[in-house]
Formats: sequence, structure tokens, C-alpha cells
Amino acid sequence: MMNSTRILVALAASGLVTLGAWAEPPTLAGPALGEASGATIVEWRYDGTLRELDASPEEVALSRLVLEPDVRARADAVVARRQAFFDHVLSRNLMLALEIDAARKAEEELKAARLTLDLLARFEPLCADVPFRAQIAAQLDGASVGVFIGMLGEYDAALVQDHRARAEREGREASALEVYGAGVGAHFVRELERSFKRMEASGQIALEYVLAQVQLAPEDAERARKAAAPFMGANPEGMTEKEYGLAFLAIAAHMTEAQRAKLAEVIAGF
Repeated sequence: MMNSTRILVALAASGLVTLGAWAEPPTLAGPALGEASGATIVEWRYDGTLRELDASPEEVALSRLVLEPDVRARADAVVARRQAFFDHVLSRNLMLALEIDAARKAEEELKAARLTLDLLARFEPLCADVPFRAQIAAQLDGASVGVFIGMLGEYDAALVQDHRARAEREGREASALEVYGAGVGAHFVRELERSFKRMEASGQIALEYVLAQVQLAPEDAERARKAAAPFMGANPEGMTEKEYGLAFLAIAAHMTEAQRAKLAEVIAGF
């Protein structure tokens, strides 16, 4: 969707994250608690490069912990809230995200960077929130807190090591800012991509596209979303044509005659 270099500038400008999380790893320290316990989220390929995670480092580290059901439920609720926030913001700014993708494909770098900053500004509430890993750690108890933080510390250090090794192979030196952008920026982009996939599977992408084309007023669009909600996301394999039909019938009830005509035109173009 967006590359890490572009996200680096946007993240730094927006203040969504700080450089402190990507400081130099200690060179003389003993093993992190995660390493000492044997729990790890670091995996190296045969060629010496770091294997990418299929979710955020926090979510992967959380999945490695053995927890009591009530503790697991509390930690999972933190993850669910963050995913819901990403889905909400992205769904309300879907056309902007698509504009970014189009600008990137057209190699319009300045336009893509400007639009990316606009999108990131919509995620500003994250700035005032407690860091994601701290929110999860607050729900854990006993040794699981140290193991969780230890796994993340080990992964952060491995990410720095991997990026600098890649730069060295290219005959250059990676700055701290570049390492920071490659790490944090890539994680943020992956969260956006995973949010997009969740919305696609639930039918939210199609719904938001339709609402954008029909151009409902914000309050009418919210009523339409609520009306369509009972038919969205029930099927993990994706929505059926019947479910889409029921959802669109539900939102049509909140439209004027002209808007319903536009809705029919948009649906016919699918």
C-alpha cells in the first residue's frame, strides 16, 4: 500500500511514534528475559535475514505466552480495541487510502507523501494513548510481563541488526532515522494492510465504496452503516451475494429517491 520510506517521514512529522523505541541495542547486556525463558518471536532465515512477522510484534509475542483464560481475555481485548480503531479510521478514509495507492502506482511521490500525511493525521488519537505494548503488559501478571517485554526487546534489537546488515551489504551505513523508519513504518503499514483485509472479508470495503459514491451526508452514512451491520462480517469466507443484497436493501431505506437511483447505478457497475 505505502512504502516504509514514505511512512518514515510521515510518522516522524505526525509524532505517532518516537525514536526512543529504536535506540541502540545494548552490546554488553545479558540475555533478555524473553530469551532466557526460551520464548522468542525472532526467526532468522538461512541467508541471515530476519523473517517478517505475520502480525504486529506485540500480537505475536502475546500469542507465545501461556496465560490463564481471564488474563488472555483481557489482553485480547486490548488487541481487539486497537484493530477496531484501525478499521474505523480506515473505513472512514477509504477513498483517501485508495488515492494514496493510485498516486504511488503513478509514481507521484509528492502527492503520495502529502496524502499519506493526511491519512496519518486521522490516527492522531494514537499519540495520546499509552503505547500498545504497555497496554498489553498492563493486563498480564507475574513472570508473563517480563517474558512479553523481553521478547519485544529481543525483536527490536534483531530488527536493528537486520536493517544495518542489509545496508552494509549494499555498501552503505544506515542512519538511526532510517532504521527507525524501516521498523516502525513497516509495522504501521502492515497494520493498515491487515485492517484492509479484515474490512474486505467483512464486506466493509464494498460498503464504504458505495457510500462514498452515493455521497451521503455523514450522519446519513452512519445510519446506513448501522443498518447494514447485521449482514456484515458474519461469514469468515467473505460475504455472499445474498448478504450484500440484504445489506444494500437495508441502507437504501436511509436514502432519498435520487440516492437510491445512484445506489442502483453503483451496484450495477460492480
